[in-house]
Amino acid sequence: MSKQLWDYLRSKVQVVTSDGKVIKGFVTDFIDEMDNDEQLSSLTILALMNQLRFLSLRVKLSQLKQSSSA
Repeated sequence: MSKQLWDYLRSKVQVVTSDGKVIKGFVTDFIDEMDNDEQLSSLTILALMNQLRFLSLRVKLSQLKQSSSA
């Protein structure tokens, strides 16, 4: 069975952006495309960068992987 975006809810993840940056964090929310104005599914990720931030990202499954050390 293939993973869906919502399967990453409450998981530690790594996202590789189109410019090669790696964002590590914890998925706190999933927003379905039907509930999103832009008609795209998205995740909210709690990420630790220079400071603690919430990021709302629209990601493709190919950009996302589960992490044990996010």
